Amino acid sequence: MKKRLLALILGTVMTASLIAGCGGGSAGKAAETEQTEEEPKPVVEAEESADAPQDERTLVVHLSKPDSGFPAVVTSPIVPADAEDLASEPIGTGPFMLSEFVEQDYTLLERNEDYWGEPAHLDSVTLKYFENTASLATNYLSGAIDGFNSNAGGWKELEGTDYVQNLRHSNAVQLLALNNEFEPFKDVRVRQAVAYAVDAEEIIDKVSYGLGTKAGTPVIPGLEKYFNDELTDVYDVNVEKAKELLKEAGQENLSFTIRVPSNYQVHVDTGQVIANQLAKAGIKVEIESVDWNTWLNRVYKESEFEATIVAVDGPIAYPTSFLNRYVSTASDNFVNFHSDAFDETYGKALLETDDAEQVKLFKEAQKIISDECASVYIQDIDSVVINSPAFAGFKAYPLYVDDYSALYAVGDDGKMKEGGDFIKGVSTEAPGFDPFTTQTADARSIFFNIYEGLMGTDTDGSFIPAIAEKCEVSDDLQTYTFTLREGVRFHNGNELTMDDVTYSLEKSIVSGINGFSEIDEFSAGGRKYTVTYP
Repeated sequence: MKKRLLALILGTVMTASLIAGCGGGSAGKAAETEQTEEEPKPVVEAEESADAPQDERTLVVHLSKPDSGFPAVVTSPIVPADAEDLASEPIGTGPFMLSEFVEQDYTLLERNEDYWGEPAHLDSVTLKYFENTASLATNYLSGAIDGFNSNAGGWKELEGTDYVQNLRHSNAVQLLALNNEFEPFKDVRVRQAVAYAVDAEEIIDKVSYGLGTKAGTPVIPGLEKYFNDELTDVYDVNVEKAKELLKEAGQENLSFTIRVPSNYQVHVDTGQVIANQLAKAGIKVEIESVDWNTWLNRVYKESEFEATIVAVDGPIAYPTSFLNRYVSTASDNFVNFHSDAFDETYGKALLETDDAEQVKLFKEAQKIISDECASVYIQDIDSVVINSPAFAGFKAYPLYVDDYSALYAVGDDGKMKEGGDFIKGVSTEAPGFDPFTTQTADARSIFFNIYEGLMGTDTDGSFIPAIAEKCEVSDDLQTYTFTLREGVRFHNGNELTMDDVTYSLEKSIVSGINGFSEIDEFSAGGRKYTVTYP
């Protein structure tokens, strides 16, 4: 079959349930839901095969349907096949390795001196934990830390002092999520009325200090190729229009409760602003604050809410990370949105092999979500990354990650100085380091530095070779061939082998991260691996 070298500006299907809080002094904090019942897992069976590549550097993956974005799926980590406890002893191939972790105190990352690529400039990075986000700025001013992530004005007290302010999107869309099964919200006119009464620009100005980008769609603005910017102003504030729609729907006395996670001040503050805005349209709102665990269990898992405010992120830079949850049957469709038109259009987008047509379909799917007003999409909150002038090299990605390998110390002459130790203040910490069981944003930011996949993500959202030095794809977009890079070693000193790759691929399929349900089979090293899904 004829093959072409992949352009690598791609993406993938993702269905992980991740919620970004984007609040307090540290943006993009996400949490994963726990399964109350053990769900059936895919089964991977291996057998010797003369048709499989016989060398130890070639991996061939066959998909069940075309997917131009499959390289994003294989950004998932490659780990040693004999790894015993990744949760506490992560072993990857990245530019940093975990040296120490003391719960509720600090996480120490040290430079991987045996890294296959361009080595990190810093000797180490320490993530110092502070329970109170308000104390981050204070500790920066005292010199206890060299930087921290901030939003909602947490950096304001630094004004007039010596610091470097870097801006990036949080890469999560803050929304007023409307439960489409709540009786009044079953009527699209009521949902639209709420949308017309919400003033996103006022929220950005008052809550985010002007540091936010209007959304209008679940897809983050940072995905410029796929983001439908025609939807940004569809529901510009129009109180009279809101009142008309409520009258048509017989809901002139509409009232509902917004249940917000209390640990994210940005969402609590947004709730208060929205309550005042909705009151102008005659809508009465009660704000109920709940702790994060309650929010996860009652709101996200059980859909026990009428409305809520949160920011939803995606672990990969591709529109499916943000749109897949709106499929009627999606397990993480917590707003209970059901649209045959969306399901059909989105399904076509997933199967489309022409890039331009696929982009068009993804944008059309977003328009359906907007037309049917699944929820109110407010903004992508900007995150302010504060660093000391003694450090430079900040890079922003269309993901919630911190690239510590790019940071470097600045010498007295203003030029890069190799070595140095960077201490970053954080208000949350990773609950574990196993990438197959932990998918919080805080964990993923660390994983970005210690783990690598066959492919990696660049600053523009394109997908670039990592452990695989080359990726080729068949014309029908269903067969991908990866060639492993030589000389890659894990943090424990062992050389990476194809057994490690196939083991990691199987772990990813069974865990369900990054949309691995696309794979029918894969083959390498004289063996064929067949995947059976429950």
